[in-house]
Amino acid sequence: MEKRKMTRSLAFLSIVLALVLSIIVGLFVTGYAGTASAFSTMENNGDFYPDYETTAEAQEAAKELNIQMAEEGTILLKNSNNALPVARTEHVSVFGISSDTLQGTAASGWGAVAIDGQVASMAQALAEEGYRVNPALESFYADHEYSPSAQGRDEISEFTPAVERSFAEYKDVAFITVTRYLTEGTFAGDHKTVLNGKGIGVESTGATNKQVLEDAESDWHADLATNEDESETYKHELMLTNQEEALLEYVKQQGFKKIIYLVNAVVPIEYYNLENDPDVDGILIISRPGAVGLKGVANIISGDANPSGKTNQIFVKDYTADPIWQNVGFNNQVNADYNSMTFDENGVVEDTNANAILSKVTYRYADDASEESYTTTRNNIYNYTTASRSGSATAAPDPYGIFGIDYEEDIYRDYWYYETKAADMNAADDVDHNAGTEWYRDAVVYPFGYGLSYGSDFAYEITGITLDKGTLEDGGSLAKVDIESSAGNEAEIKGGTVSVKVTNVGGVAGKEAVQLYSTAPYDSADAPVEKPYVKLLGFEKTGVLQPGASQTVEIDFNIQDMASYDWRGLADGNTKGYIIEAGDWSLRAMGSSNSWMTADAENTDDDYDAVDFTVDADAYLLLDDFSGNETGNLFSPENGVFSSVRDNTIEGNRKFNESATAKQTFMSRADGFTTSFPQAPTAEDMTVSKDALTGIAYWHKFQIGEGITSFNEPAYMTPLSGDNVSAGAFNNPTPEDFEGQRYQDGQDVWSLDGEIVEEGTPGAVKIVDGATDFPWIDDFKAAQAEMAGWTQAPNGTETAAETKVSDMSGLSPYDGGEGAEAWKSFMDQLTYNEMEWLINRGQKRAIERIGMNALSGGDNTNDAGGYRWACNGMIASTWNKDIAYKQGRIIGSMYLLRGTNNAWWGGTVQVIRTVWAGRNGEFYSTDPMLCGFIGMNMTKGVREKGVATCTKHGILNDQQSPRVSAMITWISEQTIREIYAKPFQMAIQEGTSNYFMGSYANIGTMYNGINYNFVTGLMRGEWGATDMSYTTDNHSMVGRYTPGDLMGRVGNDNMDTSSGKGFSGTWDDETSTVVYSMADKMEPASGNMLSIEDIGDLQWYLARNNATIFINMHSKTQMNKNGVDASGWTDAAAEIALTQGVAASNATVAVKDGITGAEYVNYSVTEGELPEGVTMSDDGALTGTPLTAGDYTVTVTAMADGWVENEKEVTISVASGFTVNNTNGTAGTAFVSVVLFEDESAEITAEGLPSGLSISSVGDITGTPITPGTYTVTLTATTRTATYTDTIDIVIGGTASAPEGGVTNVAVSGTNVVVTYENGYQATVALPTSSGPAGADGREIELQVTDTHIQWRYEGDTEWNNLVALEDITGPAGPKGETGATGPQGPQGEPGTSGEGGCGGNIAGTVSVVAGILALCAALFVAIRIKKGQK
Repeated sequence: MEKRKMTRSLAFLSIVLALVLSIIVGLFVTGYAGTASAFSTMENNGDFYPDYETTAEAQEAAKELNIQMAEEGTILLKNSNNALPVARTEHVSVFGISSDTLQGTAASGWGAVAIDGQVASMAQALAEEGYRVNPALESFYADHEYSPSAQGRDEISEFTPAVERSFAEYKDVAFITVTRYLTEGTFAGDHKTVLNGKGIGVESTGATNKQVLEDAESDWHADLATNEDESETYKHELMLTNQEEALLEYVKQQGFKKIIYLVNAVVPIEYYNLENDPDVDGILIISRPGAVGLKGVANIISGDANPSGKTNQIFVKDYTADPIWQNVGFNNQVNADYNSMTFDENGVVEDTNANAILSKVTYRYADDASEESYTTTRNNIYNYTTASRSGSATAAPDPYGIFGIDYEEDIYRDYWYYETKAADMNAADDVDHNAGTEWYRDAVVYPFGYGLSYGSDFAYEITGITLDKGTLEDGGSLAKVDIESSAGNEAEIKGGTVSVKVTNVGGVAGKEAVQLYSTAPYDSADAPVEKPYVKLLGFEKTGVLQPGASQTVEIDFNIQDMASYDWRGLADGNTKGYIIEAGDWSLRAMGSSNSWMTADAENTDDDYDAVDFTVDADAYLLLDDFSGNETGNLFSPENGVFSSVRDNTIEGNRKFNESATAKQTFMSRADGFTTSFPQAPTAEDMTVSKDALTGIAYWHKFQIGEGITSFNEPAYMTPLSGDNVSAGAFNNPTPEDFEGQRYQDGQDVWSLDGEIVEEGTPGAVKIVDGATDFPWIDDFKAAQAEMAGWTQAPNGTETAAETKVSDMSGLSPYDGGEGAEAWKSFMDQLTYNEMEWLINRGQKRAIERIGMNALSGGDNTNDAGGYRWACNGMIASTWNKDIAYKQGRIIGSMYLLRGTNNAWWGGTVQVIRTVWAGRNGEFYSTDPMLCGFIGMNMTKGVREKGVATCTKHGILNDQQSPRVSAMITWISEQTIREIYAKPFQMAIQEGTSNYFMGSYANIGTMYNGINYNFVTGLMRGEWGATDMSYTTDNHSMVGRYTPGDLMGRVGNDNMDTSSGKGFSGTWDDETSTVVYSMADKMEPASGNMLSIEDIGDLQWYLARNNATIFINMHSKTQMNKNGVDASGWTDAAAEIALTQGVAASNATVAVKDGITGAEYVNYSVTEGELPEGVTMSDDGALTGTPLTAGDYTVTVTAMADGWVENEKEVTISVASGFTVNNTNGTAGTAFVSVVLFEDESAEITAEGLPSGLSISSVGDITGTPITPGTYTVTLTATTRTATYTDTIDIVIGGTASAPEGGVTNVAVSGTNVVVTYENGYQATVALPTSSGPAGADGREIELQVTDTHIQWRYEGDTEWNNLVALEDITGPAGPKGETGATGPQGPQGEPGTSGEGGCGGNIAGTVSVVAGILALCAALFVAIRIKKGQK
């Protein structure tokens, strides 16, 4: 459809030109370099346009990109003897229980709606590529319908003789598919064997049988689970099952020439045995390739595409030897008691001793000072049940208590650990410096960033490094003065660009992903800040390089990404923040994380080159390099309740464990990863102070005016009542007569043995510090001067606001000038209840009077824009930022075109911590920078289409077990900033994401959705994400610890509150503040504690501030619908007048200025039909000549900017083209009428004229009508080009003249006989009304008149009987008529005298004879009545 531009300004054209040029020069894919201002959303003044005309066109683009994803994201791990590619002439067999139902997309399965052309079967994909695929084996798997989760099912025993005979013909190549099944869910999500005692090998997720490891004594795994007496050892789910191993042996025995594995998994299974098996020729990771991705996989297999995918995480030999193994899930991977527990289908413990067992895996507290007995937290703090959500008063307690996860590996996970340990071991090896290499070769199967190709080989040469100021040469130096930053002192050098010349020195054309790493100095003797040996900074992918060809790629890097975060102040004993330490540094261009190990400085063919340089002195980077805002500790011991470190030995850190010496251990290079290597939690680690529990309960129940006495009391469960803007009513508030300390901002709270006590009580512990734990008080005080100018509309206001949300799209509330003043005026229009309702309950609802459209989100990477994409792991494995960016553009365009959603809950940039996590299919990588670059480019693409892109789930959303049980995450601030928060920072700052979804996890003891230092301190503060809206994940899951007052205080502006409390207090229009009924029970202000009056103003500040954030996000996305206002069109008159036979002129469904704010508008008829001969163009103009008169109602859709839809009904009235000057006449009187048509050349005819009238070709109707009546006449006007018709009614009055012609019909009509003549004249005669005596049988008869007879039959019979022939009917002579033409002889009667108007026969006699005959019939057949005996 042509886009008809109504207006397109020069400014808009310049933006489009700049956008095109920027794509050409690669600005969108060159890296994460700092810019002058945050949130350059690349909006066209807030307007957005799809890249495609239709959804179908976008779907085709998605399929094309999906195939490219699979081609570049499929990873070739092994290719012995060039087993791949496979020629299409070879006969192949495809094995594996999932071979016909491969896992296709990010989450489990393929999604609810199939994509046209979707391919889920590997055999089908190969057959479509022309391979000769074993049909017997393909049919076997299709018929057996194996579940993708049944990894342990034995198909060999089910092979039919026909299947086994087929191998003789199809034995060139055996493809063996292996699938690993992951999904979301508290128990079912994570790998089952490891995390909750369930077994693999069966289809039911609730099964308890396990895979027994045969010959366990010779197995090399470090720490597999065993039964209680250790007589059995169990496999974990990343090992090949016994059945999968048996299948491999079976295939070997069949004598296949090649055996190639196709791994359909988003997690790295343990490849050690397959890599070292000489009979396994090839391994391809095909991940989850998307709707048509198997076509791309088939292109890899055939060699039409050369593999260029690289691993998105490190693949190791033994995951039970990994540093994370002991601290994941329930922290109890090898506990015999726990692994013997049984579970019901919902994952709930069935054992009677469940509480005792769970006390080992949940936090517990000592029942008394002797610490000889303990109580699990399972039954405390929340007393929260699933039934509670629906208001049930009785239910079993929550089966889970408070869990904790210790990130003791600290920053050393994945390749950061394996590369670092190998390098340090080599450095410590005084003999041949090879100890680390030998260890690495045994421990690691495939490095991070590793992948093979079909004969391509690449050599790297760093040709130059340019910095923001100057260049960096090999052997050169960076000066502290140039790179450090602090308040008022921005760094002169924030980053640079490394130019790498890449040459294909192989024999086959291919692409290469070039990776840039940094190496920082580390001297264990100086107790420096921890840092990995190599750390990814950036990457770029070449185009297709022919053999011998070269390309120079430019890889941008940031100095801040090279830095380490020093949360302890180790470098100078005081300063805390990002640090570039003095010493020897390297920038390395590498083909994988391990290229440094095998690099030969004299071999120019290596995929490696490096530039070494020094930094002259320690340099602290205390300003964020993107926003320019100050940085500093937010989650460390000095941050009070926000500390994420579990260590009772650090002075000032909030005490958590009962033991004074309890602490988590962080891994360190200083001891060679020996004594600091993570261990499973001990009893000391699991025993919690009661005072700490009361501190947790305090925050998780925080609601102004309410209160608690200890952790061990019923929690609130307060579903909101109603769904409107009135103040919410809550269930179960703290009683009015509560005597304890009620919640107030800034208060100190003391506890003794878990009971809240007064300050000064001997032995009491301060569990809440009014000075450090309420940072929002400073924000409130800073805003009080501004608040003096605020007003709010009275509650209940319904009139439309003067300023609408669309008016605010180009204005910032935070610019301190024109924008801020405009937003102040806009917010003054709202009522307090509207603001409070919006952020507490109105997340997905509209406020019509301010023109605010409802937020409508689409969830899941699966359903991104209506397409089934490859999983994010495959996309990351392409190492191609441009693919991610294009994907984002397509997703955004689809959202615009579909019109069903305006927000996407799908920007999942969470870093993978552990291979065991259930949602890894949604995440990109274990590396923060790979996650960040792919995620930010995808996000950027979506955001450019105006979709509110919800980056999720931030942060620490690693595992599904036990994700909603107040899972406390203990982690260092360095690890938060350098790893888990980093990709979110990139997606928000560089990817311009303006929407954020929190995870279920706690940061320390504070759930991230009630964590001020995370939401406001880090993201909105340091990162500068002032335009970012924050929402909770499914609030019904976490409602027990997310009180509305606290969420509002931390800046949670977009609460998904399906349960839980909203804001407390009631707005008072008269005093313009929030008031409390329990004000007299509150304490006066003291210290940092606010008075109840100030708290009322604080509530107002919070409601308005959060509502501003949320509405601002609306105004700068497609929720604003480009600011299009179609009310002038929809409200305008919707009637168009046309004339039949006259060409439409100046007729249009458009209305001048009816639709404003649009760049262009296209109109179309979406329901109903236009008048025949008329068409409508895209601009709404009606053209053509209508053929038929009448009223036509159609639905017209106005599509603004290619996606903003409005519709209305339009009536097109086509007036008749015929003019008739007379339509009334009298029977027997001459009639004259003139018919005219708009086209005077038309020949006019008529059908249905009254008898006696005729029409000439020029439209003259003449004659004498005979019979009265109303006659519908069809007029036809025929021109040289068209035929036009219309109908008129001619009304003939008066009394009919004498009949003419013979009798054409005689019919019985009720109790009358009607005789019709040729001229239409009808004579009616009444039948006799009397009847004879009752008939004997009481049966009715029926009469009819045919052309020849009057007939009769009994009712219900099928045959008619002749009663009398019409020709035999005669009557007496008729009366003498007037003189006229001689008529024919009448039957049996005396001839009448000739005269004018003679009837042509003795009609009176005829009628009387007919009447007589019918009377005779009535006498003979007396049963005319329905019932027997009636008269």
